[in-house]
Amino acid sequence: MALESISALSGMTETLSLDKSSTQGNFAAWLNHQVQDLNQQEIALSEDIQGVLKGDIQNLHQVIIGMEKAQLAFQLAVQVRDRVLEGYQEVMRMQV
Repeated sequence: MALESISALSGMTETLSLDKSSTQGNFAAWLNHQVQDLNQQEIALSEDIQGVLKGDIQNLHQVIIGMEKAQLAFQLAVQVRDRVLEGYQEVMRMQV
């Protein structure tokens, strides 16, 4: 059973391997997409909060769920930023 798992994993790594030209810029594009998505969530949340304050939205639960989703997305963005900065600082500390 363990050998089957190993062979399945090796097949997955062959499928996931990409050449450098196709991966160049993918992280930047992904990060840009994530920041835009976070911004859209914040805008939608702001509109929902304004709707609650005006009395247009009656379902307060959905607004609170949206607030939690936005908070989690923001915390994730901060964690990614911190990890990227740590990686950059580690590279800068390397001696050549």
